[in-house]
Formats: sequence, C-alpha cells, structure tokens
Amino acid sequence: MTKHQSLLDTSNKLFAILTKELNVNTVYIARRDEKVMTVINARNEDRTIVTPSMQVSYDDSNCRYVHESSSGTQSFKNLMADPETKNRSITEQLQVKTFLGVTIQRMNGVPFGTLCIMDLKRRRLPMIRSPSSNRLLTYCLT
Repeated sequence: MTKHQSLLDTSNKLFAILTKELNVNTVYIARRDEKVMTVINARNEDRTIVTPSMQVSYDDSNCRYVHESSSGTQSFKNLMADPETKNRSITEQLQVKTFLGVTIQRMNGVPFGTLCIMDLKRRRLPMIRSPSSNRLLTYCLT
C-alpha cells in the first residue's frame, strides 16, 4: 500500500465524476514540495496530458497561480492566449487552454497541493471560491 493509497482511491472516483460532468480531458492532483509540483494521480480521457509522477518546478507550474491566489483557486479560459501564461514553457509543452485549480490543504491546514482541471479546448467551468468547497476537498482527499 502506497503512502497516498486512500488519496488515490478517492481521487479516482472523483476524477471520473469531474471529467464526465464537466466534459474535460484531464483532472489531476499535484503535491507541492518546496521547489517542485509532483503529480500524485491523474485521469486523461482522450489525450494524455498529465501523468502520475510528472514533475514541474514550482515556479514554472500553473499550480503556483493557485497557491498565490488569496481565494485558493485560479482559472484561465485560455492558457495559450492569456498574457500571464502564453509565453511559459509549460503552456507550450501541454498545449491546453482551459485550466482550473483549487488548493488542497491537509487536515491541520498546511497546504498539500492542488486539484487541477484542464482541457484542450476552451471550456466554461464553475468557479470554486467558497472556503467550504476547499474544506470538502480537504476532507475527501487527505
């Protein structure tokens, strides 16, 4: 049993629901370490964009925008056209447009990482800005 087995089991169920209900290609959870974001689990529907164990430096990651947001969430309608993200290497590498990320915290309030949703096309996604949504994710995923 892996260190994050309960996280993997729960996230697999959550990912199946999110990809279907939001009609998106990719949902993943990334753990934040001091200098790197490591994908713990991912689900890709039509095209593989993110894989488990994939690592991106924290400064280059889209997750950085999530963690730096006062609301603990961040979305981009088109990463490839947004002035803040269009010239970044990760944008070029992944070739996705839609991005939505939500901070995941451990039960003690310490940040764990992010739950992220991505798609190759522009998608209209609901914003998750309420603290109760983040608490629910914390409870479900840790």
